[in-house]
This record gives sequence, C-alpha cells and structure tokens, in this order.
Amino acid sequence: MLTRPTEFRHIVLDDSGVAFIEGTRMKVRLLVLQHLANGWSAEELKWQFPTLTMAQIHAALAYYYEHKEQMDDETRADLEDLKHTESQAARRFTRDALEQRLHR
Repeated sequence: MLTRPTEFRHIVLDDSGVAFIEGTRMKVRLLVLQHLANGWSAEELKWQFPTLTMAQIHAALAYYYEHKEQMDDETRADLEDLKHTESQAARRFTRDALEQRLHR
C-alpha cells in the first residue's frame, strides 16, 4: 500500500485517499467510530488499542475533526453500500430457498 503524508503527523493517506494511522493498518475512521459509538476518551482508546501511542490517537481524532464532514459522508456511503449488499443477499438466499436446494 502506497501512502502519502498529511498535514497531521502520524496520519497518512492510501492511494484511495483513506486515512490511516502511520505504521499501522488502523483506519482513522475505525478509531473514530469507536470514540463516537462508545463514548471512549483518548485514554480509553489507548487502553482498547494498546499498540497505538497517545500521539497517534490524538492525531487521528484531530484529523477527523478537521475533516469531519468528508469522513462522515464516507461513513454514510459505506453504510448505504452495506445495506444494499445485505438487501441483495437477503433476496437471493431465503431460508426456504436454501432448504429446497439442500433437499434436491
């Protein structure tokens, strides 16, 4: 994965523009979602993700709040894609259809 630096120390972007914590495979959005969904402070995030430094955690949170609208839009788009995929899968394979296939 090629990365390019950002104006935030510890945060890099991949080829698709997705923000990662430098030197890890941790997406900034994943850390932020844990922060928002669970109400976790930076200290709690450190406890939950002990391989990250406090500097990395604070950089990720700062990056998010500087790019909040864009990152929230990306999260909404991902959720819509997931809902669409789930609805397609649910229509394709109902329990009855799978049982009928099994008995053939």
